[in-house]
Amino acid sequence: MLADRMKGFSGSKTSGMRNRARKLSAEGVHVVNFAAGELDQDTSDSIKSAAKESIDAGRTQYADTLGIAKLRDSVAARVSKKTGLTYTNEEVGFTSGAKQALFNSNFVLFQPGDEVIIPSSFWVTLPEQVRLAGATPVSLSTIENGFQVDVDKLANAVTPRTRGIILNTPHNPTGIVYPAETLKKKSRHW
Repeated sequence: MLADRMKGFSGSKTSGMRNRARKLSAEGVHVVNFAAGELDQDTSDSIKSAAKESIDAGRTQYADTLGIAKLRDSVAARVSKKTGLTYTNEEVGFTSGAKQALFNSNFVLFQPGDEVIIPSSFWVTLPEQVRLAGATPVSLSTIENGFQVDVDKLANAVTPRTRGIILNTPHNPTGIVYPAETLKKKSRHW
């Protein structure tokens, strides 16, 4: 009954580990759950209060598809000030999380025949999203460089079919941050 593209996919390993940790915890086993990167504390009182105030004020309808216009205005102004470039609220959008933002980006940018380079280790969802878009994920090992991207090695991985490179910084799962010099660096091949 499912679409053919789903035949090669299985359940989320992250969700599976999170569920296993919750089950063990409910059985009284002390578990430190690193599966989904969830905070181990309750949501802050200021966030709870703001949510309650919004509900009490009747702001319970769907927002604009890209998010609340006033919030997008604020973010556009802040990013414009920080970067020195001019952004409008039409260039700012909100999603229900990074996973949805990446999923949307994959579907908009990649198609069958494209290759997308992903430095590894990587968050397990990244290559699956690329595959769902019909493209081919290409793993770029970073382990021998302390999980940092070697720009020349990256340049060597680029082919005529390369349509994108997914750079994740701060990196999930390693926690590595790519320095600004790395992100600006030109390869001897470029």
